[in-house]
Amino acid sequence: MSVRYSAILPLIIAGTLWGQPAYVDWVTQVHPIFQVGQAGCASGGCHGGGTAGLTINSSATTTYNNIVNKISSCQSLDYVEPFDPDASHLYRKISGTQICGGRMPRGNESYFINNPDPLELVRVWIEEGALAEADLPPAAPQNLTAEAGDGEVTLTWGQSSESDFALYRIYGDSVANPTAIMDSTTGIADTMRTLANLVNGTTYHFRVTAVDAGGNESEFSNEVPAVPQAPLALAASGRGLPLRFSLEQNHPNPFNPATTLSYGLPSGARVKLAVYDMRGREVATLEDAWQPAGRYQLRWDGNNRRGRPVGTGVYFARLRAGDVALIRKMVLLR
Repeated sequence: MSVRYSAILPLIIAGTLWGQPAYVDWVTQVHPIFQVGQAGCASGGCHGGGTAGLTINSSATTTYNNIVNKISSCQSLDYVEPFDPDASHLYRKISGTQICGGRMPRGNESYFINNPDPLELVRVWIEEGALAEADLPPAAPQNLTAEAGDGEVTLTWGQSSESDFALYRIYGDSVANPTAIMDSTTGIADTMRTLANLVNGTTYHFRVTAVDAGGNESEFSNEVPAVPQAPLALAASGRGLPLRFSLEQNHPNPFNPATTLSYGLPSGARVKLAVYDMRGREVATLEDAWQPAGRYQLRWDGNNRRGRPVGTGVYFARLRAGDVALIRKMVLLR
């Protein structure tokens, strides 16, 4: 395995500036430095005095277990003292300190002097705690979508596969590449969120991250725009057709056991009106057909597709008409 230090070091520096851990680890980044073709320790050139305790010529795991928090024969120093490079036998010998038998690697003592990038990588690794394998951040959430309503936008995204998931962070602003946190969700399957109190007619931009239990945050998801719109008024024509596609707030809301949804079509379109739960799962389909221009009302009786009553909770009515999608939040109280 080869390591391109010119690529790694800027990432470490950037991580420090942005307040993110650099995540240097022994297995993939530090151990390869000491192999044949680089520092050359695999041939026995790295040692710890007469005991040769620092010979790094075995597997990454074996070597790690032999040197981290293990006392050496040199001035009672640990071979590697996590968080303290200057108290680490290994770092002192490769950085040019002639102690307990001289510098390392033997026969190639100038390697780390002439190659400061790998030396800096070792120093950062120790300062971060000498991790065997880095606690990497979660993968970025996928497939973020946005559906605009009246003064609100509903976001949905794919579920994280992170084993120690903690929360999703939702970023939003009226400018691209938002960095302001607008909301968060703490359930790994809680991948839908409605953001209210937005200004109608304003273009908002949104993106989402995943955060693990250690506080490591993923890269941003894809970014999506959305424009909240006010409910649409009727046209002045005698036919009373809507000026634009609309989905009115259900009435009553909260409701039990049933509620009515009204929507308007300024032109004929393929229409699907369905109800979804908080996890984005379709609960019931109220309409799925082509309809001519006009105003429509449909009643949802609080039952799922199998005719069984659903439980108390928040549900979302989603109208898709052609390329237009609108969402309303509904509250069922049993």
